[in-house]
Amino acid sequence: MLLALCASTAEAKGRAGRVTGVARVGQDWQDAKLKIRWKAVRGARAYQMRLVPKGHYKQLKRAKPARTRTARGTYTRVLQRNRVYLVQVRAVKKHRKGKWSRTRAFGFVKPAPVVVAPNPNPNPNPNPNPNPDPILGLIGFKDFTSTHTAGIDFRNRSVAHAGIAKTTYRMAPRTSTKAGVIAKIAKGMSNPYRLLAFGGDGPPTSAKNLNIGGFSIEGTDQGHSYGGLRVGYSTGAHLHDLAVKGIPGHAPGPPGETFSVATYRSDGALIERVRADGRNAAGKPVAATLFGINSSTGTTIRDCVANYAAFGMALAVWDSKDTNVVDFDARYSRHPINFEQARPGFIKLTRVDMRGQLDGGPHVTVNSNLGSSKVTIVDPKIDKWPLRVGVSSRPYIGKPQLQRISDVTLIFNGRDVTDDRSKLAIGQVW
Repeated sequence: MLLALCASTAEAKGRAGRVTGVARVGQDWQDAKLKIRWKAVRGARAYQMRLVPKGHYKQLKRAKPARTRTARGTYTRVLQRNRVYLVQVRAVKKHRKGKWSRTRAFGFVKPAPVVVAPNPNPNPNPNPNPNPDPILGLIGFKDFTSTHTAGIDFRNRSVAHAGIAKTTYRMAPRTSTKAGVIAKIAKGMSNPYRLLAFGGDGPPTSAKNLNIGGFSIEGTDQGHSYGGLRVGYSTGAHLHDLAVKGIPGHAPGPPGETFSVATYRSDGALIERVRADGRNAAGKPVAATLFGINSSTGTTIRDCVANYAAFGMALAVWDSKDTNVVDFDARYSRHPINFEQARPGFIKLTRVDMRGQLDGGPHVTVNSNLGSSKVTIVDPKIDKWPLRVGVSSRPYIGKPQLQRISDVTLIFNGRDVTDDRSKLAIGQVW
């Protein structure tokens, strides 16, 4: 009777009931995230989830909670796979917060190794350097794996084939079984499915000096969006002589934003002679973002093409520093260049072709609440002057904007024209 009375009193005061049934229902091993769900609370419009590593229970009260609108399954932030985490959830009803759930402990389960598709055309004369090894022809496969969310996961293996016209990776059309899963990904959460994946499991097991090149990747209709190639948790990766075409996406932000070519926590990467074409086999632009650099330091991109990004950017860089882009063709894209949450360091864009821009906004955007980057733009190609650089004066992701307009420099024909308003305009979204 006492319990019933308490419940009725809480509901009468408009407070949300206590969350129960908190459980681990999955994981994204590649991105080091756990998926947590719980029983829905009647009338709750949102939920908050907080977690800390096991052994730090006293810090749980001070942990910043993540907000979600669904009880059916929410991914955590990036975690450490070798640790167990204490998790609590509470409901929010009419802006009033309920009690935290009982504390539950969850961890990762290391998946079984992924079997790489065999070579359909084995070379009778073995290469004296078997890694990487050239393979000729069409390499077809079906569906995305459940454990690593990739069509083929090469992990720490280098793969360098004979050339983009000789080797093509392609998933057979309409063989994906993940459409229902992807449709349920919450707003703001990334779509983890991609055709090819390379890289380590995360610190301290990062892959080193991967050599990836000499082949094509062809997107096909799977009934949903997905990514092309991603290199994660690596140092010194070399991506070269690649052609990626028709990788579907449908928005400039997650989960609809996918990447044709992407790196994640990959420091010192060199990307050169890579062509990303956002059009499918019928010539229709279907891609979101073509090149994505995420949480990486010291990336160099040179002599690359990123055309026809219909829904996203030719190049999007997140939470990264010291990025050098040279001779980059970003034509016919919704938005050419976007740097978000840039870490203090340098950004240099040399001879970037941004003609044919579709959205009419800034050619380049740079925003961060972490600090200010030294941005140097040299000899850009645009349809009409001035060059538009977007640096918002508003708070960025809930904190003060720290990117300084004074740290943006434009060099044209060997002269500093930063102060020439006919050449450079800096402001918010046009």
